[in-house]
Amino acid sequence: MTDPVGSCPHCSADQARDIEVGDTVIDQSVKDYEVIAAMRAFGGGFASALAEAARHAGEDNLRRIKEAWPDYWSKYTKMAKAMRK
Repeated sequence: MTDPVGSCPHCSADQARDIEVGDTVIDQSVKDYEVIAAMRAFGGGFASALAEAARHAGEDNLRRIKEAWPDYWSKYTKMAKAMRK
């Protein structure tokens, strides 16, 4: 699958397990670029800006984004998964 949001350092990351961030569980079968695309497509101003930051983030900063806003990441992960169908 090609990266629909441009160059993304997280596109080839192997993500097989769910992870827990606080009280939020994030489905890791969805690629980061899919979540970013969903945030850009369906998010408001803040979520779109967060998606742009995530797209440019390195591995460490992307982890920080996920930890700081797990509810956003979880919400758009579910949307990205639904977009596959």
